[in-house]
Amino acid sequence: MLVSLFILFNNYFEWYKNKLHVLSIRNEDLYINNKFHCKLYKLQSINVVYLNEKYSLGWKLYLDVFPISSNDYIIKKQLLEKDAHEIAEKISIFLDRNVKIES
Repeated sequence: MLVSLFILFNNYFEWYKNKLHVLSIRNEDLYINNKFHCKLYKLQSINVVYLNEKYSLGWKLYLDVFPISSNDYIIKKQLLEKDAHEIAEKISIFLDRNVKIES
């Protein structure tokens, strides 16, 4: 019972933490939720990776920023594969970056 409550709380926390992202581009800068995130030229790709962690399964979608992992931004975790790819494609069109599928 306790494990079930933990998993439900974990899922709710993930949803609440990553429920809304407003991406905008101003003067070659990327803003997320009206906060400066990075220079647009540092954004490498939109990455989709399968998570196989202890309490969370599913696909994670994040922005890959150069230099490596200094400023990566998680869009959403625990997605279905179809949803992750669909969201990644829409973001890639808006940001003019490639989608990278990781194994």
